[in-house]
Amino acid sequence: MNGFETAMERWHAYYLVGGGAAVLLGLLFVSLSLHLDREASEYDLLFRIGVKTMIDLANALVLSLLMLIPIGDPTVLGVVILLVSLFGILDSLHTVARHGRLRG
Repeated sequence: MNGFETAMERWHAYYLVGGGAAVLLGLLFVSLSLHLDREASEYDLLFRIGVKTMIDLANALVLSLLMLIPIGDPTVLGVVILLVSLFGILDSLHTVARHGRLRG
């Protein structure tokens, strides 16, 4: 094993926490699905917050799963993590911009 693989092996247990993100993602999906028949204006804000939280939990889950895949080349892993992180950042910026338009 080279130095990169050794360092990644030490963090293996930390990235198993992604299972918690998967459980929370499933629970959030079920809770949002139960309220789809409600009045839209009553639950609009709750639904938007729930969707944003689902995206954030899915992002955490994908990052955790990526770290568990045995990829020997740190460059490939870094590029994939960068792309997933950029998606999360763009989604957060979109949410902030939309929130600013709603308040302004």
